[in-house]
Amino acid sequence: MRIALPPSQGLGGPAFFPCSHAFFKVIWRDFIDQPTVSPMTLQAKDIMEPRVVSVPPEMTLDQFEEFLTIQGIDGAPVQNAEGEIIGIASKTDVIRALRFQTSERFSGLREGVITVGDIMTDDVMFIPPDLPPREIAELMTEHKIHRLLVGDKHHVKGIVTAFDLLQLVR
Repeated sequence: MRIALPPSQGLGGPAFFPCSHAFFKVIWRDFIDQPTVSPMTLQAKDIMEPRVVSVPPEMTLDQFEEFLTIQGIDGAPVQNAEGEIIGIASKTDVIRALRFQTSERFSGLREGVITVGDIMTDDVMFIPPDLPPREIAELMTEHKIHRLLVGDKHHVKGIVTAFDLLQLVR
């Protein structure tokens, strides 16, 4: 299958490129299925990442760094055995732990047994799904944080990061 782009696409004339039928169906489906949302009516649920991966507080710092790299993320919620969100940990927390390894809080680092529970921020902010991006940005700025969880400590529906907000201005 070849797809022809009309001259109105700014290419100076029809352009053809090879494309599998399956690829075209996926692209077309994604294009058609996108709801039309005005920037003025956007809400957290429209910009959040619904797939949230969490980590246990017992995870070691080395495991956490590897986990973040594999997942391609900068931070993750920390979830206890009961399924409750008890904190959030990020690359910034890892760097802070390494920087202040001589402090009493991070003394476990010297023995190589520091865990995510040791470095996490336990003051997690949750936002409702209907919160507009402007208010999300205000919260992030005011509290100097880069990610907010959508939902509550027992049921996380998604996560909104500073990067998600930046995507809105492109």
